[in-house]
Amino acid sequence: MSEYLEGHGGPEGTMPLVPSVRVSAREVLQPCSPPEILRATPRPMDFVYALRRQWVWALVLGIVAAGVAAALAWFLIPVNYTATAWLRIASTKPNIMFKVGGEDELLNDRRAVATLMTSRFVLSAALKKPGVSQCEYIRKEEDPLTWLRENIQVSFPGNSEILQIALTGDDPSQLVTIVNAVKDAYMEEVVGVDRENHLRRKQVLEQSYHRNLEE
Repeated sequence: MSEYLEGHGGPEGTMPLVPSVRVSAREVLQPCSPPEILRATPRPMDFVYALRRQWVWALVLGIVAAGVAAALAWFLIPVNYTATAWLRIASTKPNIMFKVGGEDELLNDRRAVATLMTSRFVLSAALKKPGVSQCEYIRKEEDPLTWLRENIQVSFPGNSEILQIALTGDDPSQLVTIVNAVKDAYMEEVVGVDRENHLRRKQVLEQSYHRNLEE
């Protein structure tokens, strides 16, 4: 049955009545709870099952993430190289006439070698070697000698007779040039001079021995 509201605009000014709806307090809408699957705590096996269902996408995302990580590592993390040279230091030196020294001779020799390798006259000779002064490591330093003394590494790995000379940095070609220069300077300034002195003493002793025989 339709109901009309009488208007005041004329004989045809009637409008249908709209029935009002009244919501009681008991009919107030309550928020619905999420499904059980969303309220449950994720278990490790749930991730495994999800990965098995979506392994293609997981593989693609893993490859992309690995590529991005590798690119960031390449550009952001500095890469260091180490140039190394080795020399064999004899445990006993050749004797001119008779053996001298004690049980700590090898230990003393190692300490002496390490000290001589980083000495001022050896490193100064190394800095004068061809190509060393053009290295960026040397050119950018106000005191190249101090920088080289602080960064060159001299050791005897495994407590052996092998002397290791090493230098670490980000330019392998420059590192090789500097390490070889230090090695060559040691061979010339220390080993070469010591050999000459040894031969000179030997020659003097031989001459003295022959003179004594003639007398």
